[in-house]
Amino acid sequence: MKKILKFLFLSLNLDFFIRKFNKTPRILFWHGVDFIKNNQVEAESFHVEDFKKQIDFLNKYYEIISIEEFYKRFIEDSFTKKEVVLTFDDGYLNNLTVVAPYLNEKNIPFTVFVSTEHIETGELFPTSIARLIIFGTNLKEISIPTLMINESKISNSTEKKEIYNLVSFALKNSPVDKVRDIVDDLKNNLTKKKYNLLVQSYSSVLPMNWEQLRQLKEQGATIGSHCKYHICCHKKQNYNVVKDQIQQSKVILEKKLDYICDFFAYPNGDYTLESNKFVKESGYKMGFSVEKKRISKSLNNISAIPRLGVPSDLDSLKLIMAFYPKVKFKAYNI
Repeated sequence: MKKILKFLFLSLNLDFFIRKFNKTPRILFWHGVDFIKNNQVEAESFHVEDFKKQIDFLNKYYEIISIEEFYKRFIEDSFTKKEVVLTFDDGYLNNLTVVAPYLNEKNIPFTVFVSTEHIETGELFPTSIARLIIFGTNLKEISIPTLMINESKISNSTEKKEIYNLVSFALKNSPVDKVRDIVDDLKNNLTKKKYNLLVQSYSSVLPMNWEQLRQLKEQGATIGSHCKYHICCHKKQNYNVVKDQIQQSKVILEKKLDYICDFFAYPNGDYTLESNKFVKESGYKMGFSVEKKRISKSLNNISAIPRLGVPSDLDSLKLIMAFYPKVKFKAYNI
């Protein structure tokens, strides 16, 4: 029924009329864009052609501006309400090899938020490792002692999804030391050789290295911080760990890339009052969260400006742009 309603809604161009009414500046975020072989393993990346259709749609109906221009208009309170900012999280290699060539060809600005430790070491992001091990192998059972999972069966799709959901929740809600232990447990289900071969077979999960990140910056992309390790800055994290992650990632990026890093995005969108304070104290101009809230200078903390996650296909994006962020029937002066 939902699919039928969605089809009828879009066929009648009702989204167009709602978008005309629901005007507000928006910051959108993706992760990777690549030539996908396995949707479960490569869930963080969009198919190239789907991404291109989304960009063409946004470029036609909205004003795509840089994050620097967004900051300027935010401070000056001068939004036209047609603005869209394109951002990409984590620092995937395909941001350089796939995203940049297409957007640069169209002179479209974009920002990439990177986790510096992954750029430094080449270590995959925690949920990428979980998906690789659980969905990308033929393992019949899996052990993750940190989560008290010992030789648990994953011989069919249902069992794999159940284990992945449990692991994903733990990765996003645990202190960083425990996250590292879970990652080590996951990798220990394979020999080092088999793990490396598995990684090589899914290039979309690879992070950039420093030289590649420099190339991306030289090609015009804005580079922002996404912590050092890809940690979620929730209340379960140690106070000093979060402070170090936010402050030192900026220091590292500025040293390695020889520029001023003005923008920060929270991994998974998690933040606290303390982490917002660290963003300000570190010298970032703006920090960004992941929330379906309207952007308002009077209502939003400048350290946690809302961003909207982009769905995987164009039709769903049209609906997101029509209905989100939701209109509040109050005076909204942006």
